[in-house]
Amino acid sequence: PYQPFRLAHYVTRRLSYRRIEQGIPSCCGVRALGRSLGCSPGTVSNRVSRLARQYIAAHERILARVTLRESLAADGFQSFTVSQYYPNNIHLLAGCDSQYLYFMDYVTIRRAGTMTRRQKRLRSALEQLYRADSRGIPRSFASLAVAIAKLADRSPLPQFTLWTDKKTAYRTALSGIPAIRRRLIDHTFEHKTVSSRRARDLHNPLFPMNYHDREIRKGLAEHVRVSTRFARNVNNSMERLWIYLGVHNYRKQFRLNTPIAERKLHAVRAGIDRDEIDAQLANLYSRRRLLSLEPVRGCARNIW
Repeated sequence: PYQPFRLAHYVTRRLSYRRIEQGIPSCCGVRALGRSLGCSPGTVSNRVSRLARQYIAAHERILARVTLRESLAADGFQSFTVSQYYPNNIHLLAGCDSQYLYFMDYVTIRRAGTMTRRQKRLRSALEQLYRADSRGIPRSFASLAVAIAKLADRSPLPQFTLWTDKKTAYRTALSGIPAIRRRLIDHTFEHKTVSSRRARDLHNPLFPMNYHDREIRKGLAEHVRVSTRFARNVNNSMERLWIYLGVHNYRKQFRLNTPIAERKLHAVRAGIDRDEIDAQLANLYSRRRLLSLEPVRGCARNIW
């Protein structure tokens, strides 16, 4: 039935959003979820899209009130969509202490690396139809830098740090944002780099990025390294990643090997009030969020 303010608008069959939310970050593909729920993959994709928009709206509202109290780490997560001739780079921004995911942005990049002559010919033929922007990574990271500048404006820290690897595109993108450039000059912002070859342990400043790389690789079916499962659509892939973000930030405990009484959500660890989280997630499966009423910008708006 037509219920414009309900998440179930124009739905003839009710599915459990909780089961979808649990299945997507648990390496369960769309077809496997369809078999489990007794419906078609198309129906599952429809509900995934609805749930992703709910999490986008909730996250953006919470993020608008975040007071940054920790250093940040950023890096690109690489996978592919449709074909290995269309690799992508998904920039992630997370808290060094909390591993809370603040921001992410998608860009398609050109296939590189060792290829046979046949593969090079096929890449050239495909690039007659579409060729990835050679400046895609700096442009995408510039969007992340804008998000950092907004977080910095609400930070009580006299100086905060961004950790990345030594990719020159990152430094170039940061220097191109006036708000970041001013903070670099007056020493209220510091950009530090670390080798990507450094051991991936807790002592590595890029541990949050290595952690999310591991979690996404094992949690989202399309990103498992050697697999017949891969994303067929960019937007659908990013919707599933937004569900991962929502579950990780607002459902998953920060550390499971601590006493139950001391366990916190990643969002609470980042300094976000638990009442604010509960208020935004209260009607997540029932009340439909409308784009015209939500503070959604950038990559998240494109996905919506």
